[in-house]
Amino acid sequence: MHPDQLVFAMLEGPPGTGKTLIAESLARTADWTFVPTSVGTWFTSGDGALGGVARNLKSFIDQVLSSEPAIGFMDELDALPNRATMDNRGRDWWTPVINLFLTEIDRLSKSNRKVLLLGATNYYAHLDNALIRPGRLQQRVSVLPPQTESDVTALMRYYLKGDLAEVDLSRLGRIGRGATPAMVEGWLKEARGVARSNKRPLELGDILAQMV
Repeated sequence: MHPDQLVFAMLEGPPGTGKTLIAESLARTADWTFVPTSVGTWFTSGDGALGGVARNLKSFIDQVLSSEPAIGFMDELDALPNRATMDNRGRDWWTPVINLFLTEIDRLSKSNRKVLLLGATNYYAHLDNALIRPGRLQQRVSVLPPQTESDVTALMRYYLKGDLAEVDLSRLGRIGRGATPAMVEGWLKEARGVARSNKRPLELGDILAQMV
């Protein structure tokens, strides 16, 4: 795919619906490098001062560019305040961060490299309008909980990683309709823990017990 055909996007939806999983799966399917980050890591991986946050942000964009072809994934973007609703107390600190962020997205989009930038948020309405305008993270992709039995069953199969391969999971699909990927992963983690504590392989009843 030519770089001009790549449209940066924002994955949005309730917590735990699998936004990170979708980005990782897309990179794996395309055989591109997956480069993840989050707003939180820009603060916790340095001194938390403005200069440190700026360096971490620029370092992420540099890593995406050097990893071509690559998908850069930025989580927790609602942690960046919207300048239209920001109070005056935080404006002086946040405005340089947001302006730099927008400039770095532009640098990536104009690089003519095979790179795709994806953001993720639980609160799309809270985002700064400049972040999601055309040319930046313009494509809005809603990631909602699975609504069909087959979707839930497919999630189960993914997280089971080969366990219970011959077992019919349709009952789990019926019970689990509307569950998020995070919930499904949690059920299976707890069910595996029960099986390990009883020193036996995972059984369908272990999963059902967690779901109900």
